[in-house]
Amino acid sequence: MTDIQCYQINKLRIRLYFTNTGYDTIPKNTPVAFYDADPRKPGARRLGNLFYTPEDIPGKCATVTYTYILDAGRPNVDTLFAVFNDKGTTLPLALPNTTVFESNYGNNVSAHKNFQYHVRLNPANYSIAPGKEST
Repeated sequence: MTDIQCYQINKLRIRLYFTNTGYDTIPKNTPVAFYDADPRKPGARRLGNLFYTPEDIPGKCATVTYTYILDAGRPNVDTLFAVFNDKGTTLPLALPNTTVFESNYGNNVSAHKNFQYHVRLNPANYSIAPGKEST
């Protein structure tokens, strides 16, 4: 995941790409699941629908960057884990859980934290005077 933005109250706009460091082609429609915490540990919940790779990924190649809108189903999500080749049905996560077998599953998890837009006011920049309206 290269970028995550709050898109609507319950949605995230995610920019992501995939790299196949092996020799075999990874087939089109390989699933990617999203979670609100590390899915390898207890307590993580899957968010939204699965993303499916829209094309084959040949060996020793990377894809273009895709933009995906994830409906997280709730506001205030500020942590996102993406798991490649995961159909999202096994928690805690245990790979493989699809029919696409890999020689190394260690690089299938990507995480981003604290990406949510936060508003903070610095009180030193504001002064309140009784009887006056601000514009």
